[in-house]
Amino acid sequence: MELQIALQLCLLLCLFYFGTSIRPPVNLVLNNPSNMLYYNGSLFIGAMDKLLEIDEKKFSVIQNGSTCVDLCVDVNHNKVLLLNKQQHQLITCGTANEGRCEIRGIRNLNTIIKRSGSGGNDDFKIPVSLSSPVQAFVDDNSFIPFAMSDRSVPLQILDTNFTLRSIGIGGRTITFLGNYSVKFKAAFHHNGFYYFFTNQKRHKNSMEMVSKIIRICSNDASMRSYIDTILSCSQHGVVYNILQDVALLQTDVRTLHFVAAFTKQLVSDSGSILCTISFDKINEEVNQAKIKFVVNKTGSGIDESDHYLKEDIIYNLSNETEAAGFLKPEFLCKEDSNNMHLAVGANPIELDYAASTSKSDGWITKLHSTMINGFPVLVAGTGNVAGLKPSIIKYVLDDGKLLRYHSFNVTLTGYKDEVKALYQKNETDHSLFVMTSKGVEKFGTEEDCNSYEGTDCKTIDFSGRKNPLCGWCVFKQRVTLKSECSTKKNHWLSPLGSCLSANLHPKAVSINHSTSNVTINISIPYLPTESGSEYKCSFGDTEEVNAQQFGEIFSCQLRMKTEHSYEMLKFKVNTTVIAEEKFLFYDCSKVLKCGECVNIPGEASEDCVWCPLKGECKQVTDNINDTCEGLQGINTFASCPQLSNNKIYVHTDEETPIPIATMNFMSLQNNQSHEYKIVYKNLSNICTREAGENINCSFIVQSKEPYQRFNLSVWYKHQGSSKWVQVDDIHNTEVAVYSCRKLAEGKCNVCFALKDEFPCNWNNTGCVYDRASSDEAICPDPTITSIYPLDGPKGGSTKLTVLGEELGSCNKTFIETLSVNNTVNALGCQVNQSICNTTIHLKEKVRTGLICITYYTLTEPVSDGKINMYTKEDKFENNITSSTNFISKEPDLFEPNINPAFGPAMGGTVITMKGSNICIGNGRISAYVVDDNKRTHVMDQCLCLKGLSGPDTLVCTMTKTDKEPPVLARKLYLVVDDKEFHFEIYYEFKTNPTVKVIDPVIGFMSGGTIITVSGDDLKNGHDAFIIAKFDFAETKEKCEFDNNSTTTMHCPVPKAPESVLQMLNSTNSETKRRRRREACSECLSVEIVIKIDGVEKTFSLTYYHDPSFSKFDGTKLFSSKDQYLTIEGNDLNLVAGTSDYKITIGIEDCKMIEVNKNYMTCAAPRNQPKASQPGQLPEVNVKVGNIHTTLGYIQYQQELNIILIIAGASGGAAVFLLVMVIFVCKYRKVGSKAKALEKQLNNLELEIKHVAKEEFLDMQTSMSTVNRNLIEQGFPYHSYQQYACNAMFATDYLMSDPVVSSYKMSDELRARARTGMERFQGLLENKFFLVSLITTMEKQKHFFIKEKSNFAGNLCAIMMGRMDYMHEVLQVLITQLVEDPSSKRGVKSLFRRSESITEKLLSNWLSLCLYPHLKDHTGSLLYLLYIATRKTMEAGPIDALTNDAKYTLSEEKLLRKYQGSATDEETTDVKFEAKALTLNVVVDNGEEIYPCKALDCDTVNQVKAKCLDQIYVNYPASQLPVDPTELLLEWHAGFSGRMILRDKDNTSKRDGEWIRVNTLAHYAVADQSNMALVDPRNAELSQQEDYVNLAQIDPGFDVNSMGSDQPLTAECSTSHDEENPMELKQWHLLKDDDANKKEKSAIDQLYLNRLITTKLSLVKYIDDLFSLVLESSKCPPPVKFLYDFLDDLAEKQKIDPDTLHAWKSHSYSIRIWAMLIKTPSILFDINAPSYVSESLDVISQVFIESFSRTEQAVSKESPTQKLIFRNELTNFRTHVQEFYKNVKENVQKPDELGQYLTSINRNQQETTFNKNAALYRLYEQIKPYTDEILDDLSICQETRCLQLNKKIDDIFSMMEE
Repeated sequence: MELQIALQLCLLLCLFYFGTSIRPPVNLVLNNPSNMLYYNGSLFIGAMDKLLEIDEKKFSVIQNGSTCVDLCVDVNHNKVLLLNKQQHQLITCGTANEGRCEIRGIRNLNTIIKRSGSGGNDDFKIPVSLSSPVQAFVDDNSFIPFAMSDRSVPLQILDTNFTLRSIGIGGRTITFLGNYSVKFKAAFHHNGFYYFFTNQKRHKNSMEMVSKIIRICSNDASMRSYIDTILSCSQHGVVYNILQDVALLQTDVRTLHFVAAFTKQLVSDSGSILCTISFDKINEEVNQAKIKFVVNKTGSGIDESDHYLKEDIIYNLSNETEAAGFLKPEFLCKEDSNNMHLAVGANPIELDYAASTSKSDGWITKLHSTMINGFPVLVAGTGNVAGLKPSIIKYVLDDGKLLRYHSFNVTLTGYKDEVKALYQKNETDHSLFVMTSKGVEKFGTEEDCNSYEGTDCKTIDFSGRKNPLCGWCVFKQRVTLKSECSTKKNHWLSPLGSCLSANLHPKAVSINHSTSNVTINISIPYLPTESGSEYKCSFGDTEEVNAQQFGEIFSCQLRMKTEHSYEMLKFKVNTTVIAEEKFLFYDCSKVLKCGECVNIPGEASEDCVWCPLKGECKQVTDNINDTCEGLQGINTFASCPQLSNNKIYVHTDEETPIPIATMNFMSLQNNQSHEYKIVYKNLSNICTREAGENINCSFIVQSKEPYQRFNLSVWYKHQGSSKWVQVDDIHNTEVAVYSCRKLAEGKCNVCFALKDEFPCNWNNTGCVYDRASSDEAICPDPTITSIYPLDGPKGGSTKLTVLGEELGSCNKTFIETLSVNNTVNALGCQVNQSICNTTIHLKEKVRTGLICITYYTLTEPVSDGKINMYTKEDKFENNITSSTNFISKEPDLFEPNINPAFGPAMGGTVITMKGSNICIGNGRISAYVVDDNKRTHVMDQCLCLKGLSGPDTLVCTMTKTDKEPPVLARKLYLVVDDKEFHFEIYYEFKTNPTVKVIDPVIGFMSGGTIITVSGDDLKNGHDAFIIAKFDFAETKEKCEFDNNSTTTMHCPVPKAPESVLQMLNSTNSETKRRRRREACSECLSVEIVIKIDGVEKTFSLTYYHDPSFSKFDGTKLFSSKDQYLTIEGNDLNLVAGTSDYKITIGIEDCKMIEVNKNYMTCAAPRNQPKASQPGQLPEVNVKVGNIHTTLGYIQYQQELNIILIIAGASGGAAVFLLVMVIFVCKYRKVGSKAKALEKQLNNLELEIKHVAKEEFLDMQTSMSTVNRNLIEQGFPYHSYQQYACNAMFATDYLMSDPVVSSYKMSDELRARARTGMERFQGLLENKFFLVSLITTMEKQKHFFIKEKSNFAGNLCAIMMGRMDYMHEVLQVLITQLVEDPSSKRGVKSLFRRSESITEKLLSNWLSLCLYPHLKDHTGSLLYLLYIATRKTMEAGPIDALTNDAKYTLSEEKLLRKYQGSATDEETTDVKFEAKALTLNVVVDNGEEIYPCKALDCDTVNQVKAKCLDQIYVNYPASQLPVDPTELLLEWHAGFSGRMILRDKDNTSKRDGEWIRVNTLAHYAVADQSNMALVDPRNAELSQQEDYVNLAQIDPGFDVNSMGSDQPLTAECSTSHDEENPMELKQWHLLKDDDANKKEKSAIDQLYLNRLITTKLSLVKYIDDLFSLVLESSKCPPPVKFLYDFLDDLAEKQKIDPDTLHAWKSHSYSIRIWAMLIKTPSILFDINAPSYVSESLDVISQVFIESFSRTEQAVSKESPTQKLIFRNELTNFRTHVQEFYKNVKENVQKPDELGQYLTSINRNQQETTFNKNAALYRLYEQIKPYTDEILDDLSICQETRCLQLNKKIDDIFSMMEE
């Protein structure tokens, strides 16, 4: 928490300083990208083995092009990425394929248009080494200059076919001699020239590195115009010689500024500097360098042996003028290559220092220039050392100076990473894209400009941080973004400009002015324009006057003042003061200094004169001299008496005479007539003045500080006057007070290094003030005060820091070497650096220490001992020796050398090494391993922990391998202070862990709830974390691996970052908009990273507010008879479930039973638990995640009857459950109150809930398998055609005369019918005819419901592809149905059943239109409900003959106990505790073995069905290879035995007239038995009489029945008595006879608990389906239309709300969904067992009941489904009301239904319905009612006018001929 607060404070300070806040960056993690370019809204990224296009707005990958070569055997790092805008192509080059380049299309990155070397004579390649950078660009003519590092021929110009433009005249090229190497850092083209920038040696044999600019004419194919010259950049005399990058900043159309970043070494940890120069000046300097080169003949002035260019230099020009004319064509790049001459500049081009970066910033690696609001902006990216992140720094160019205005850190970085590429947009969003080795980040700048405080432009401090995005908004009177201010001219002032100011005329007026008012003319440059504005003036807050406008001049008449004063004139536009300026009302006599007197503003300066003799300011009279009583007056400041520029140094406590130089003191004439004094530190000293200008003062100053400065002023007065006059001092003279002793701090060398202003000298007492002495005293001998480190590795290479005193000055070398033990065989230490100290008081640096590198002089030196220092001059008597020893040690590792011994290929594994002498030296320890492929893997972030008494510990992080795992590494190298030691190890790079899913994806703010992470090979990593990231903050928790699995681990949800809570609680409008984009308004999604070593996977997790708990009001009294403790609160189940909560009462647990939104229940201990604190009542505590809450104290109330009940029930939980069930049953029988019954049912359900979870654990596992398979295979939906048939027709009608088959007619009938049916179809497509026809058929008394249903089905089949037409017809028909007076009596029951054609048509139309909605939205949950119901029922016994089941929702189909004949022990009591078996099944003797679960009480046919269902999971039933009843189940046992199992055979048990169906238990089949499902058509079967495994047969099994006389066969006789044959009754689990039925009805209520158990298993699936069906936002357009249409009808017909509710419920929810729930085979290709249909029917009834508006209390007469679903029904009814309300409020888009129906029509047109057959069947249906149809058509005016009656009559006649 402290760290988090510190980070937030740091962030606030940064925002205050820079005036800019950065939106949280979005990032895209990539594999080692190296190049980036922006084009047309996309980023193109060159990464390892990939070329990517990224959408800048969505920041997601649009294209992913592979740059792999030969299956990526060689890693392809992108080195060149260029854009050819003219041809819309990308040019890429990489390290694979020997460095060849490719041209790819922008629109398809995988399309290679051209590859170098694939055609033509030139096989162009770039250097493949990553240490050899390549710079290239595409010029305006589509030529591509390449600058290649470490090549002898570094520059080549190619065209877009990779053909060389030229290699030089006469075969010559720009060639470097020998091994001369050049590193190219940047390149660009501008104004006819190519420019390249390099790091290289000064000359071939030099060791000095320099930076150079190379310039070549762009039209010079031979590159003869080549010239290079050095670029030099320094700060405080320190040269930064290594160029990192360059950029051009354009200040206006003609002016360019060149900016370059430099460091002192290739990789710098001491920052970098920026230097600038005019680009025109650079070109002029290059021209001059070339002229001098030509004139000097010898070129660069270096020896020929040092030349690095392979060129002959022969020039014969005598002077620079001649050379300039000779080279002019080259400077202008005229196409005359004969005049172009290669040259090397001799003198460096000096750049101007502009800015620097600190060590914390890092060193600049990349520059990018842009324009923001018209101002040139430079964006710099840095690299940094380990532990610090790279930075982005922004500068604005103002008046030629770079001003830093913003910086921040990059977040997506690796270890020791750097910014590799930048792109800053200059549009309104100012997005910044930053690329590092880890990927690309997008920073959206959200400038709020709030750090610029103040309401006055002139008081705002813009200096040093001129953010170009923030300027002064004139009429808002504050600093804003330009977009936040008016766009009118001059309303927004840039910070790089100036504030509005008023020019006044006059600027001052005398108070002696003759008038009462003064007229002031005002002009304001850049005055903002406002139409209809009022302009006013005032002095301060006095009365305002209107300003008169005369063009650009305003005139104000303001009242005069009567006293000498400055008044602030305010100029207002409307109500805003836009400019203020001081105006002076002056009185000369009130001015006290000469300078002020003569400098009164404006013309008034001629109105006052200074009289120096008396030091008075007077108003001028007619004669200036008369004004000063005849003496000369002063009217210019140059003539005023004033102090010169004095530097005054005074030693503390020493009286020091000080001459003070003055000017114009001669104007005081007589020196004797004046007195002088100086004032300092509130003290004054009298001074004297001799002839001349100087004043002589002497004074003593005391100060406790080594150095201190005080202000000093000089005064004078005329003798006889008491008035002292201060002398003007424009230099603000100060006196410096110092102390030699304190400045030197007792050091002799410091004393002598003090500046000349401090006359100090050294003597025996120390450093003293000695102005006279010039002798240099001898300083004490040097001493060594400390050395660090005290040890190092054997072999040397330790950087040793030696600190001491009196080591001289840094500009004098007198310490030559150091050694250990002062022996010949010593360990030497070569001095390479001095540690120097300097202050502003020293004229030279003072040495305080030395740094040297240890080395061995011999193979076996003496390497332990004290440090000895040897001086250059042997002038010290004693050896300079340290007081402590330096010891050389050899590192050693303990076994195992490395731990752990494996990790993922991605790296990130934390490696621990223990041993002795590891943490020695300077702690500069690194490690790397070498694998079997001789690849090096450097470890990151090594940290050495020195053991105080035990071993040292080195902890490093393993980096990734580029090879496919497994990869073995067997050698470890430790580098200690640059000395290498190697060890044998074993480390394996394994397959990376794969994180697939997390569940759940929600958490509350405090965190702590458990997330399950699933994936593969998770344990290949070692350290796993879950990290929540939001804005700049993140929180982290450690994850735990599952001990029994490599695919699962568990992570606690991290506590939400503080900013998440702030966002959730924020009332800011932008924040609200952001929250509205989330799934809910009170939640917020954040990024969650699962990190396993170096492997990361990002998910989204939604945070909700913490749940709240209602604390007890005082002590809670609890009655033990309640058994359950209920705790209330809010949002209890929003995130957490029962497994997440832990409730304790005192020291005991309260077992969680249920969690709901506003309450949760736990099973309390029966007796009051002991309290955690003695003498107190027990506390109730709730723990969920990281939340720990105490609710209060609880006290049990004991009652006698409860105690007796508990005592009686102590036999166990089962007895207690039985008592509760009987208790409930008794309540029902005696008709107790509904509330008491409901409470007891709730308690019963809570008790059962935990049992149900355990009983159906296998079912949930099976459902997981189903879900996984559904993801791979999909849901077994019927085709649209089959679904339509199922929805419209009964199966028997469809099979008797299928619509989709050709209708069977004679040839004669078919020929005659064709024409008739075509005409008939035309009539049906006439809305008047169709409505009349349906109306007529509705009235026919003998046209029954079934025929009406078929009529509607045939009509819909004919109208396939015309659902829009049917929509219009239905509107008319439904209106008629509602308005029909005959239906008023039963109006509420409309649409309940399909009793009319209209109702059936509506059902058909909805069904046909809803198929896409069902398939894409709700169908999946319907299928899961069906599967869950089937799996739940099959988890217990099911009677194969009666379909009675242990687990069912149907009370009628509940499996009950049976008391049978006492003669047969097995039938005395049916056991419900079936044993679960796993059978190993093969199909048709195949090789694959399927584990299938079954129960030992299952019949053989039940087993076959279960096996097929588990083998062919989710297969469409129509695609199953065979029906289970057609297969044989073959039991394999032992080595060769096999037996066919049948439902009936000679072994079947018989009991009188009853025969029992065989089960697995009957055959004594054991768990893990081997079975085969055999198709009898493919198998050779025997009589199975030769083998039985007796060990597996139950003792009751009749082995004798296996004899040859009675073979094991299915064709067993029906009776043992051949003479009295009779039909045997079959039974499985229950004998279904009248006696049993009578017994069942007597004990119905005993089995209520099993109904509840089944419901609890299915309630989640029911809830999910019902909620989805009632999701108003997903209401299908046809349903939305229907509901709106019914609303309109109800309003017109004055229908009551209950009736309207009934219409909506009947027409869609009940008619469509109730049928689908009951019969899912309508939609799915399944064979639903009949026992499942019974339970689905109950669920369907619950769904129907949910739409009832009246809720009835439960009672003993209530149906069973109402009892067990009582709570759910209440919730469902509420949901239904909300559904109807929300659907009504939602507005349907105008053409939404039309577009939907168009897509339905398109799908229907692809079906193969035989419309002719449907037409004929429809005709056959209406033919008996010809007269009635004709009569109705004749009556209707519309049909009669259209002669529709005649047309249909003609059809009847034609068809009946």
